[in-house]
Amino acid sequence: MLRDHSSRTLGTCRLEAIFVGYEEDRIGWRVRDLQGKYHFSRDVIFNESVPGHLTPIRKIDEPTSSSSDSPAIATHPAHALNPTSKGQAFLEAIHIHDKCLALHQLPKPVHRQQEANVIEDFVSLSITDDLLSTDFIDDLASHEQDAVVDYCLLTSLDPHRFACPRIFDLSKAPESYYEAIARPDADVWKAAMQRELTSLEDRHAFERTTLPSGQKAIGLRWCYVYKYNPDGSIILGKEKACLVTQGFSQHPEDYGSTYTPVVKMTSIRTILAYANHHDYELMSFDIKTAFLHTKLTLDIYCKQIPGFPEADPHTVLHLLVALYGLRQSSYEFYMLLLKIMTHLGLIRCEVDHAVFSGRWTSPPNPSIPMPSNGEPLTLLIPVHVDDGLVATNSIPLYHWFIAELCKEIEVVDLGPASLYLGIRIIRDRSCRKLWLSQKAFITDLLASWNLTPSNSHMSAVPLRHKLHTLPEAPLNSLPDVLDTDIKINFQCLVGSLIYLAVCTRPDIAYVAMALGQHNVNPTRAHLLAAKGILQYLAGSLEFSLEYGLDTSVISPPVQETVKGCILTDADWATDEKDRKSISGYCFYYLNSLVSWSAVKQKTMALSLTESEYYAMMHAMKEGLWLRLFLKLHDLPVPHPFPLLCDNQSTLALVQSKSVSSCSKHIDIRYHFIREHVSNGTFATTWIPTEDMTADILTKPLPYPVFSKHRLSLGLIPT
Repeated sequence: MLRDHSSRTLGTCRLEAIFVGYEEDRIGWRVRDLQGKYHFSRDVIFNESVPGHLTPIRKIDEPTSSSSDSPAIATHPAHALNPTSKGQAFLEAIHIHDKCLALHQLPKPVHRQQEANVIEDFVSLSITDDLLSTDFIDDLASHEQDAVVDYCLLTSLDPHRFACPRIFDLSKAPESYYEAIARPDADVWKAAMQRELTSLEDRHAFERTTLPSGQKAIGLRWCYVYKYNPDGSIILGKEKACLVTQGFSQHPEDYGSTYTPVVKMTSIRTILAYANHHDYELMSFDIKTAFLHTKLTLDIYCKQIPGFPEADPHTVLHLLVALYGLRQSSYEFYMLLLKIMTHLGLIRCEVDHAVFSGRWTSPPNPSIPMPSNGEPLTLLIPVHVDDGLVATNSIPLYHWFIAELCKEIEVVDLGPASLYLGIRIIRDRSCRKLWLSQKAFITDLLASWNLTPSNSHMSAVPLRHKLHTLPEAPLNSLPDVLDTDIKINFQCLVGSLIYLAVCTRPDIAYVAMALGQHNVNPTRAHLLAAKGILQYLAGSLEFSLEYGLDTSVISPPVQETVKGCILTDADWATDEKDRKSISGYCFYYLNSLVSWSAVKQKTMALSLTESEYYAMMHAMKEGLWLRLFLKLHDLPVPHPFPLLCDNQSTLALVQSKSVSSCSKHIDIRYHFIREHVSNGTFATTWIPTEDMTADILTKPLPYPVFSKHRLSLGLIPT
């Protein structure tokens, strides 16, 4: 359908046409209208739901009373039209919306069946988006596209005749309400929605009312999730339907503060390392319908719930609690949680506001015995929104903590921690070892790219060349990915790789960072390189991050300091595009890797010494934060903290108090390294380059070196 520019102001604004091709050196589409005339236009609206036919419309003479002796005209059998009430109202809306669209103005007679089935439906589907912006139906804005299309069909004769059969992946939760009710397991999700609605009613989450003057109601939608076992299998009967608000339509006056802290992955890993070293209990809990426990102070109105219409179409819902999706919901819940934790005697960590700790030299409850080794009762609790992890030396203390929480909010005790934030936790307490694995996430990521360990070509290393030296992609590479889809596919894949690199896979930290530099304008060669990382992950699917490392797998110079040290390295000016260097560090605590980083330096380094100096500054900032974190939780802190580097010139620059011609241009903010070394906070040490584990975080390495450093990081098959 394209706009008829040759028509007068009050003529037909649109005409139906068939797309036939393009024209060289022109931007637009070449089409043929139903009369056989060709046009070229840039103002075209495509409707892929209706197949096009190049056969011209057959002229049909109007029968008259005097033509009774003439031969009968062969026509298609007409069908009876059964206009619905919605179709009639919608037809009136069409005439109001676009008075210029008059079917009787067509230059030639059109068969009744073609008029009903093609023209009316074509018009309905093409102006669906326009209808959403009118005042004809208020509640269509919150409906899904499929429902709007069904609503817009004008007759009740097979309203799904343009729809193709849909195949659903039942291993994944529905993405919308209309998908949920169309799937073969619709009864499961209907029951989940009913449970959620009953829970909201029991909590008095909203009250039904009419919309006050000057207020705007925001939309609601359903979100669906599966609950999973530690091995990644779906827990049947635990399907979850969550009613959320479309908070993006809120105005600033509808909310206040929105920032909510979540626990850092470094904090989680540090607590896990400490718990594994001291054989603490690791437990987990979940706060059920967390946001519904907080009351709203501002008036928020919502439209009716999809799938559960009210008797009065003008009824709206006045929210009384912080429903999911509101901009202020997470902040309001965090403030409630902070109040409860403080009341129980727990202290918030000032360098990570989502971590709470408590130590008692006497039991907070008479039923709790003191530890037999004379240590104080201890709780270390990192919280990620409504998911909590607890490291404790007393199970009775943990049960008391959960019981106290249940007095204020609804908490589910998940028992010993085996899965937290999608990370599987495996323990061997007799050997004081712990493993972290994201095998289930990697398996799903491989499946999304049609890769499995059995059908993919394994790669020994994630990247063999630096990205600026990548060869051109072969012409037949990734044939199922269009050029227009390269960017979105690349960004989605790199985002998943970065998530893995941040959580449990430091071996791909460098390549994930390097690929992320090309998010704005990736090429097919970059997408191939990213897919190569998937092939590496397929070959290392069983690798897990081990805590409680044997010193035998670590380089000899590092073995003496593996209970607490930082290794730092840099790759100087190897990117030919901007000549900036790469910084990398890894942080060991209690024979466990708890922090790592691979990042491009923001300042141009003029020498290898200078790039190593900047990398050391980057590592020292993380070391200062970790020292504060450990001190605030009364955890052991090495003093001075070992800082290992493989460049003797950099170490000499750190120790020197003079300003030479080679260092006078270095910004003063980098020289704070000298202050912390001189006051004994850190102690610098040189190690050989072949023993520098952080080298894996700065550049691609050949397999023998890569595998050696990967083992030193603690990544081993389990």
